[in-house]
Amino acid sequence: SLGAYTLHEAAKIGRQIDAIGNVGWWEDVLMPEDIDGMARLAGALDVPICGGEQYSNRFQFRDLFHARAVDIINPDISRTGLTEYKRIAVMAEVHNILHSPHSSMGSAPYRAAAIHVCAATPNAVILEGGESHLGPLGNRLLKTSLEYSGGHVEVPEGPGLGVDFDQQALDRVIVG
Repeated sequence: SLGAYTLHEAAKIGRQIDAIGNVGWWEDVLMPEDIDGMARLAGALDVPICGGEQYSNRFQFRDLFHARAVDIINPDISRTGLTEYKRIAVMAEVHNILHSPHSSMGSAPYRAAAIHVCAATPNAVILEGGESHLGPLGNRLLKTSLEYSGGHVEVPEGPGLGVDFDQQALDRVIVG
């Protein structure tokens, strides 16, 4: 859970995670405002430190990058917007930092935007979200589904994000 540990607790647990090895990353260990603590933790452990899902703009991420506080970032497109996310991902690449879009809500346009930003940036590591495309705001709202298979998804083509809504399905979830 977000910021569940103090720096001392995180360092102690992090050493145990390091002993396990082969862990992709440790996400949101400290409070998002504790950039100094994250930098100290990232410098002390082998497990990559991931953060940023609570941030909303490139200036917040810039501070993480300058402090060398993270190895991987997980911006949330619903907080940053697509254009700002792309700026953040490019800035991360300059600092040799990977990105993985955080999936706070599995809506179809949100997932399509995340797919596009991953396809457009060389430092994308993984598209988070599990089976969110199967949820109530996922593929069932689209004329043509986003197809996931074996850890792969096709980039939607066409205007905008490349998805078209099924108006009848959309009408069923609109609160008016």
